[in-house]
Amino acid sequence: MAAAQVPTYAHAIPSLSETIPTLPALGDLDINRAIAANAPIDRANLTNAKVVAKAMKATFESAVNPGVTEEMVETAELRLRAVEGAHTAAKYSPPGLMTGIAAILQRLDQIDQRLDTIDGRLDGIDQHLDGIDNRLHTVEDDVKLTKAITLNHRIIARNEESQPVCQPLYKTVEGSGHDRARELTSRADRRALNAPAVPPAIGTLPPNFENNITAYTTKDISQIISFYNQDFGITVDDSEPTRRTKLIKFLTRF
Repeated sequence: MAAAQVPTYAHAIPSLSETIPTLPALGDLDINRAIAANAPIDRANLTNAKVVAKAMKATFESAVNPGVTEEMVETAELRLRAVEGAHTAAKYSPPGLMTGIAAILQRLDQIDQRLDTIDGRLDGIDQHLDGIDNRLHTVEDDVKLTKAITLNHRIIARNEESQPVCQPLYKTVEGSGHDRARELTSRADRRALNAPAVPPAIGTLPPNFENNITAYTTKDISQIISFYNQDFGITVDDSEPTRRTKLIKFLTRF
């Protein structure tokens, strides 16, 4: 005949001090009594929970209350109900029920741990995919740059024959040259220089490009500097004709 199973607590019940870290000192009242999961049912735990709940309520209603709040009293009473419920379930549930519940809870904990592991692996996969995306973007940028340089060689060859009427080159330097253009532009003309919301991409052409470079003003050239993020050798003291000449050299020489 199989030995009778000792009734146990299906789950842990923390002490009142663990549940309420801000609980004030209450003399000799045992507020540190915790109950471990699967520990044998002990009547002393139930007695302690009753004494603590009753003392908490009395202290709250006392004129010399050291800081016990109504919420603390409710927590002590809820803990008492939890202990009572554990004792009731252990003693009056069908044989094996509490063991089964404990096994289910343990199984759920194991599932949670496995899910955490899966989440960690998925995070690792996401990071790996991000790395692949970054490498693909780098390859794509390299392809765009190579294509732009190749096309520019052809355009420069044609511009040498047609200058000062020139076709625009494709952008090959990353980023915006807005700050560079401002440094080379007079204070009056800086007002017309608006920073782009998004820097122009490599392999693109400047918008509204005027092919006849002799028509360009200092302000126009500053816009071109901002787009290409190149100064074409222009200095702040250069005159407008000199700036046009240097822009033509940029468009017609390798």
